[in-house]
Amino acid sequence: MKAKIIHLAMAEANGLVYVTSPDLPGLYVSGRSREEVIEGVPEAIRVMFAARGTDVIVREVETDTKVPPWVAVPTAHEAA
Repeated sequence: MKAKIIHLAMAEANGLVYVTSPDLPGLYVSGRSREEVIEGVPEAIRVMFAARGTDVIVREVETDTKVPPWVAVPTAHEAA
């Protein structure tokens, strides 16, 4: 697996903030604040990749966007 960029979509409803991703179907992180949600994103991404059998390191991409993308990088090189 190559590194994968994961864009997020953030919304608010019923007093909660949540993110989903068009790049990682099934990703859903919610919380009471934007900060709480963003804090939970890396672990949620790691868990989703682990369920598919791939261990990843997850980092936030530095951008000027309101909801920054993240990148998931595999920890082991897979044979081609």
